[in-house]
Amino acid sequence: MTYREALKKLEKAVSLEPDNGTFITRLGAAQYRVGAYEDALATLARTKKLMKVAGWEPGPVVNGFRVLALHQLGRDTEANAVIQ
Repeated sequence: MTYREALKKLEKAVSLEPDNGTFITRLGAAQYRVGAYEDALATLARTKKLMKVAGWEPGPVVNGFRVLALHQLGRDTEANAVIQ
């Protein structure tokens, strides 16, 4: 399966289960993989918000893809802040 195929399937999954943090996180990763960095950041921010409501901290997957997307967009200062 290609990343674009995965992206389409994850978009469908999130439309069916809009509060499923796992699906949303994977959607953000797929968006990153196809080069949709701004979309990935927005999606991962949504995951972060859901996790905060649930009382959880974002894990390495969420923060890792945020850092990678920020770096791709040339926003290294923000990326470094996420790492810290």
